[in-house]
Amino acid sequence: MTAIQRGDSGKLTLGFGISSYLFAAKRVAAFRVRYPGVQVSLNDMPSAVQTQWLAEGRLQVGFVLLPVPEPLQSHSLDTEQLVLAVAADQLSSHLETTQVIENHQLLQLAPQRGEGLTTQADQFLTARNLTPRTVSAADDIQTLLALVAAGDGVALLPASVKHILPVGVTLLLLEGEHTQWHTGLAWNGHIKDPLRDKFLAMVMEDGQIN
Repeated sequence: MTAIQRGDSGKLTLGFGISSYLFAAKRVAAFRVRYPGVQVSLNDMPSAVQTQWLAEGRLQVGFVLLPVPEPLQSHSLDTEQLVLAVAADQLSSHLETTQVIENHQLLQLAPQRGEGLTTQADQFLTARNLTPRTVSAADDIQTLLALVAAGDGVALLPASVKHILPVGVTLLLLEGEHTQWHTGLAWNGHIKDPLRDKFLAMVMEDGQIN
């Protein structure tokens, strides 16, 4: 049996999003130590793109929003939390979170870059009958955070952005309906892949994202 057939060498292509920002990188680093003969590629991409690529066989493992469509399989790792990113100098002790949203421009990811997050934010707003003053889109979360820091608006984001939070931005925890969702691993079980299976086993042994 060759090293590739055993899953000890070859290429492993992974996808991840902001919710698994540090977790995915740490697991890739640990996998490289354990299997130095494997070439690992880690790509930042929306969950919708990951699930499409997994179904097509272009991606071996994805760190995605759950649930995933058939024929993909998944394993839950953590629960993500919705937060409101606000410029620290725009905070006011007498305003409720809902008032902060309605009094500022809402900054969002462009739908093609973050369909799952956009849907989550829309559900949160709709459930509370909230209408932001205006809405503006950007192509990545780093740009959204930079705009928030500059005082251009507020943004509904996953709590995991705390790992890349710029100076001057505060995260307000949101509670209630449509403020949490599950994240985890996804893969195409119809494709035989010993290398992928070794990575999945290692991540599942490590447990939840922290």
